[in-house]
Amino acid sequence: MSRILSGLLVLSLAGCGGTDVSQLTGPGGARCLTELTGVPTSVPPTASQTTGVVATERECSWTATSSAFWLTVSPATGQGETTLTLTIAANGTANTRSATVIVNEARATVTQAGGSSQPSTPPSTSVTFSGTISNLSGICPVLTFSVAGRQVVTDASTRVTGGNCSAVRNGRSVEIEGEQVSATVVRATWVRL
Repeated sequence: MSRILSGLLVLSLAGCGGTDVSQLTGPGGARCLTELTGVPTSVPPTASQTTGVVATERECSWTATSSAFWLTVSPATGQGETTLTLTIAANGTANTRSATVIVNEARATVTQAGGSSQPSTPPSTSVTFSGTISNLSGICPVLTFSVAGRQVVTDASTRVTGGNCSAVRNGRSVEIEGEQVSATVVRATWVRL
């Protein structure tokens, strides 16, 4: 005899001597499977924004990161189905480059075409500025945050003084030294807390 109790199937099997054996089986499949759709596989060398969709059950939480400083993902965390915004810095080299967007177990690779190989392409501009950290997202060492109206990205080569990467927090005053890679994005070479 079998019966359903609160979504579980209960099987009762009568054995020798009238002994009952029960087996519980739950719903099949992974409930919080996460999919990442709509992310383009290739993008132009110019600075741009595009979107992708995180598809999962509404009660399932997720974390989104990028494997490269030139591609940032927002929001960095969420729950249920959500549209992600991917901000892509201009590629100032002639070489193509790739980055992987990671949302829990889901991955999507974005390849950016190489920019002009003409020597007239201006190099990145070094900048230094200070302010208060806000809109912090990412996982050390790849972080994205805002300071003084600019989006700052860090990677494994960024040096943090006055603390370590985990000391970078919203509301903290910092001085940033880095390369201006687009009108509003700076790749930090130094973060001074």
